[in-house]
Amino acid sequence: MPREQLSTGGSNLMYSIYCINPDTVYIGCDNGSILKTTNGGTDWTFYNVGQTALIKSLFFINADTGFVNSINYSYKTLFYKTLDGGITWNLQDTLPYIEAIYFVNSNLGYGVGQNDTCGVFYKTTDGGMNWTEHIFDDISSLWSIFFINDTIGYVAGNEGSILKTTDGGLNWTYQQFGTYETFNSIYFLNKDTGYVGGNGGCFLRTYDGGLNWTILPINTPDTYLNESGLLSISFPNVNIGFIAIDDMADGAIIRTTDGGNNWEISLHQPARTLFFVNADVGYAIHDYNIYKTTNGGGPVSIKKLDGNNTVTTVFYEQKNNTIHLCLDYGLMNKKPLSFYLYDLLGRCPVYLDNIENSVTTINTKQLHKGVYSYQLKCKSVIINTGKIIID
Repeated sequence: MPREQLSTGGSNLMYSIYCINPDTVYIGCDNGSILKTTNGGTDWTFYNVGQTALIKSLFFINADTGFVNSINYSYKTLFYKTLDGGITWNLQDTLPYIEAIYFVNSNLGYGVGQNDTCGVFYKTTDGGMNWTEHIFDDISSLWSIFFINDTIGYVAGNEGSILKTTDGGLNWTYQQFGTYETFNSIYFLNKDTGYVGGNGGCFLRTYDGGLNWTILPINTPDTYLNESGLLSISFPNVNIGFIAIDDMADGAIIRTTDGGNNWEISLHQPARTLFFVNADVGYAIHDYNIYKTTNGGGPVSIKKLDGNNTVTTVFYEQKNNTIHLCLDYGLMNKKPLSFYLYDLLGRCPVYLDNIENSVTTINTKQLHKGVYSYQLKCKSVIINTGKIIID
């Protein structure tokens, strides 16, 4: 009954996660990079999205089409789209702060976040190229979003706010339940059954599409956990659910098998975000660690992947005509390291041998515009690959 610690993220802080299926998983990191596995976490590949920024949330429509919103150092959202499973990313728009996104199809999507003082709901009908906004003057920030279909959706945030729309975000109804805790995560199984988790161990459930909410206690044996912040919720079915808890002094993944009436500790390790594909297979992340269960959170069997799963970030900076090659310090112990850049004809205009520095800058003024692929090798063994668009 395995539950595994799959790997560590080196110097990359992991923040967001999305699963296509039990084998294909994407994880957003803090330096504009994304980890991807297609074999259930045995191997991971790193792709660069764009500028160095924190990938706050990811959402994929299918194996090829996906979206990310990343936050740069100016707290602006850079919104990207991929059509090739994360290999290349195109900047769609730059927006104020967006915390979370949700897409119904390749064109219709939504986001929540804040401007300087208020919570904001965003909507796009062209795949993220253009957005409209709805401002909530009485809510300081919105943190989570979930849509049932193209018209029915929910958002949650500060001041105990849960709101519902039945017309795709044009109008919103406030849900009433009598608490002012901040809500961090909202999740719906269908149009009737949903869950919300917030600070202070506040957990709510509805069976009638938000008309009525019931506050249920988090009742694990750890009384401190029971009053900690609930950061991420995932319910594979009406009975089985999981919550990620991360507190400065403690943290865990907790599990219910009766729809939220009772809870037990599944993994006594902090978790920031989790995603369950079904009742058995789920993934969770916290800082530099990735956890996986294949039996709904059974007894722990911790395994760390081999050293090939180290962090490499390669990105192109158009302004200065440079490629930046950033290597994890753990990778620097592997030598010799070499870097190859290939054009579409298979030619190698850039080759670096015996790389010594963790950060290397490559001038691209002599290169033609177009798509290039790169390989990072250690003793002729390929340990990282990817693509770069030079324009």
